[in-house]
Amino acid sequence: MSDRWYGPIATRFTLFKTGSATRWVEEDPPYRVGESYALFLERRGDGAYLPVAPDGRVPIRNGTAAPLIPGPVADTLARRPVAAVEDMARRAKEAK
Repeated sequence: MSDRWYGPIATRFTLFKTGSATRWVEEDPPYRVGESYALFLERRGDGAYLPVAPDGRVPIRNGTAAPLIPGPVADTLARRPVAAVEDMARRAKEAK
């Protein structure tokens, strides 16, 4: 974890992921060491964290958002710089 945008979270935590290194849902491939992601998480009862929706995991490539699946979130975030994604996430959370 390199930065937390909103809310409390431990420096180290367990992230729940459906599937394995050999079997996964096409729109939710395995995480890769060295890649960066914007993660929108909620804590489960067992203490693990889970992305809030299939599009709650947004890879960051070359400093911009590169959503994995099409839809409203992807339409809003795709190709935006990380700072813009962070600003949009903070404003959305504070508006709740």
